[in-house]
Amino acid sequence: MELTTHSRDMGGNFEKEITLAGHNETLVWHIVIADRAPETARIRVRLTGKNSSCRIVCAYVGAKTMRSDISMTVEHVAQGTASRVGVRAVLDDAARLTWRGTLTIGKKAAHADAALSIKALLLSDNAMAFLKPDLEILHDEVLATHGASVGKVSPKDLFYFASRGVPEHKAQHAIAEGFLREVMV
Repeated sequence: MELTTHSRDMGGNFEKEITLAGHNETLVWHIVIADRAPETARIRVRLTGKNSSCRIVCAYVGAKTMRSDISMTVEHVAQGTASRVGVRAVLDDAARLTWRGTLTIGKKAAHADAALSIKALLLSDNAMAFLKPDLEILHDEVLATHGASVGKVSPKDLFYFASRGVPEHKAQHAIAEGFLREVMV
């Protein structure tokens, strides 16, 4: 199954739950949040079919006073399940993002393989990101990774662009575009 969800279709409060119950069932989900964002979003994917898998990719672009509180959970219930979750957020002006990502590997999810990566790039001193990746592992035979980082555009990168005649705002735009593209491939 392949899905694309855009913020214009989310409304102010977004809730979505997907269960993959079939053997070897696969989900590829692209989520794009730009221009406007839901105030809250609750996303849950359950991998209940043996060897089912999901790849969830989210690009979030926040500007002005956009504010979002997003919670995403991927539950590994069955044996041999796999998940890859990649989130990239670019925040400018006074945008604020709270993103809680949880990978749960249940008692019967032997040989599950789960990865969660959440990264934010701040383009303004007033932008803020609170990123919280969690792992809940209830089985011993699994592979699981998670991580989060928040950073700013480096002065070295801006200098590189400036030395080639590129104004700072265009340099930041190019860097942000490359940052978002990293997760979309």
